[in-house]
Amino acid sequence: VENGRRASPRLGLVWHPRPVLAIYGNWSTSFRPRSASLFGGGSAPPETGRQYEAGVKLTPADGRLIATAAVFDITKNNVSSADPDNSGFVVVTGQQRVRGAEIDLSGEILPGWRVIASAGYLDATVTRDSVIAVGNRLRGVPEFSASLWTTYRVTSGPLAGVMLGAGATRVGEREGDLANTYSIPGYARVDL
Repeated sequence: VENGRRASPRLGLVWHPRPVLAIYGNWSTSFRPRSASLFGGGSAPPETGRQYEAGVKLTPADGRLIATAAVFDITKNNVSSADPDNSGFVVVTGQQRVRGAEIDLSGEILPGWRVIASAGYLDATVTRDSVIAVGNRLRGVPEFSASLWTTYRVTSGPLAGVMLGAGATRVGEREGDLANTYSIPGYARVDL
């Protein structure tokens, strides 16, 4: 890496074995220069990363419904954190990885009635580090989350065009810090 420059290649493929089915995969890299200072002098090295993702998208019922499922693996190297001993500086602590899966279903199940449902699983951990214990979960990332949202639009009569909607979101427990010394409880939220 010279002068803070580096290529970040990406590659993706989509295959349609049937008109209603798409299977895809992609690979990408990332590069983020840092301007934060190390206590011993100099700047933190650039953060680099790579991502793999594969998924499937199904669109039956004349496109009125869409179902998707995906799995992914994201790894970041040279992750920096605030220096616990020297305010205003950072320490480069190592590597973090997030592996997960997501499922989404959306569409119009009856005239005027739409539904969006999703669920996700994230295994977000420290995989190599000089400060934080390897295996600790990443701060603020729930292991499980899900949501359901539905709307209904009146299609005829004096209230035609009026839309009503309701939804619920569930977020699981999250770690409050990278040392995993405390956790933040999960929550559910309802919207109308």
